Amino acid sequence: MSLVLWIAVRILFILALLAYIDDSFSHDTAMHLAYYAPYDDWFPPKQVLLLKLWDFIGLPHEKDKQEFGRSLVITGILVDPSSMTLTLPPESISALVAAIRDFLSAPTRRRPLVEWWRKLGWMNWALNVAPLLRPALSSAYDKIAGLSVRNAPVFINAQIKRDWSWFADTIEGWDGVHILRARNWRPSDAHLTFYCDASLEMMGYCYSIPLRRARNH
Repeated sequence: MSLVLWIAVRILFILALLAYIDDSFSHDTAMHLAYYAPYDDWFPPKQVLLLKLWDFIGLPHEKDKQEFGRSLVITGILVDPSSMTLTLPPESISALVAAIRDFLSAPTRRRPLVEWWRKLGWMNWALNVAPLLRPALSSAYDKIAGLSVRNAPVFINAQIKRDWSWFADTIEGWDGVHILRARNWRPSDAHLTFYCDASLEMMGYCYSIPLRRARNH
């Protein structure tokens, strides 16, 4: 694929052409579409030029995979240049949230280790567009650390249930990564502030409890 891209960019001058494994994508500022006879359909000019290159070198392709539009799903991520956002398609979010809640609702509160791996992999993929949800996975990784028997049942404790429920509830309304104004949490948004220090022998953490909260306890 690298050689094909080189030919497309250097010989045919299809500029700004990118690829991920076997998926090629780019943008086209042309105000018109071009006709591609083998598919009896119209596509952006750069896309037609690339299809003709593939035909010339005998690289197979399918019409169903030749997509274009104002927004596209690229490697599972919905890229919207108009709003400058990277999000997950609504159906992908719904499927992930349903899978998490189904996982947490096990009658015995035990799930095979292989299911933990699968769910964590799926949730990790979602972090591409929701990086601030990363802390919700820490307790699960601690839970399965060192385990290797695929079908061994692993208990779902209260901490993981809280963390994963928060993940599912939050990502349902998540509006993705805004390319021009990537969001950060400010110190004032935190419920607790931890202080840490390290030496060659150990690490230490501490946090303060608000006076009002301390009186209640």
